[in-house]
Amino acid sequence: MLAEFRLQPLEVEAHVRDVSAILDHPEFSAIFTSDSLAEVPLTGVVNGQVVSGVVDRLLVDQAKVLVVDYKTNRRPPSSPDAVPGAYRTQMTAYVEILRHVYPDRDVKAALLWTEAPRLDTVRIGPAPN
Repeated sequence: MLAEFRLQPLEVEAHVRDVSAILDHPEFSAIFTSDSLAEVPLTGVVNGQVVSGVVDRLLVDQAKVLVVDYKTNRRPPSSPDAVPGAYRTQMTAYVEILRHVYPDRDVKAALLWTEAPRLDTVRIGPAPN
């Protein structure tokens, strides 16, 4: 795919280095195991509206679910509390859909800022009773 961009060898090396830093990062290891799912389509109803999206990574085990979205070519916010509202809304919708699919599990959301690289947990309200 990089060949389509006609990058110079040094540019390709830089991209490979950046991607390797993410894939080899110990904090992110669970996100990229063979047990995780990539590019998972989600559709559901949230607050009376149909929501559809594609989850970058999804980890599901017996106790919890983690939904991860990559944010590329963007400067990450200074802290997880400073996540832009649009991203928080997106991740809240994903969590609400997944809470219906996995009602017996703790569902959490995170953003992987590829430029940092850094993984921020997105604070989502409690599941509705």
